[in-house]
Amino acid sequence: MSVIGTIAEAIYEACRQEASDSGRPIVPEPWANRDEAFRTQFIATIERICRPGYWTTPEREHGSWMQAYLDMGWQYGEVRDPVAKTHPDMVPFSELPESERQKDAIFLACCVVGRAAMTQLAAAEEVIELCKTNLVSIASMTVFDGGTEESYGICYDHAVETAEHTLERIGTYRNTYGEVE
Repeated sequence: MSVIGTIAEAIYEACRQEASDSGRPIVPEPWANRDEAFRTQFIATIERICRPGYWTTPEREHGSWMQAYLDMGWQYGEVRDPVAKTHPDMVPFSELPESERQKDAIFLACCVVGRAAMTQLAAAEEVIELCKTNLVSIASMTVFDGGTEESYGICYDHAVETAEHTLERIGTYRNTYGEVE
């Protein structure tokens, strides 16, 4: 698998773990159980979001997610059903429950680490594993309290700070072990 594919899988699994740990109503199936169309579009999404200088918002990425799902034949349904291709989040961002909007912010925080992996690191397996570990930490530690806009911003900021800390750890790793091509 390519570096971007590995990073995309790590981001996906970290977000899936966060959904499970937080008791969210939807916990998607593992990466290995997703179909090729999903994996291909998700890798392309991660590559776009993790591009240096790219800036986005949870609302904007929810719209992109919805379009990708529409393109794969999904539609709105009260229950997520991968066979019927229905999903309750196929609504405008403003109509999502607070917990689902928060989930989108966590996803973007994980992408901050993915961007670091893409722009600052060579394709070393050890470094990819370090990123995977930190993605899970971000997803697990970013637990929202109360569901207000203020807590949403504070927790998103916390996740970004955690990603920045990850960059420091990656820098320490590179200083200790040097460049690995």
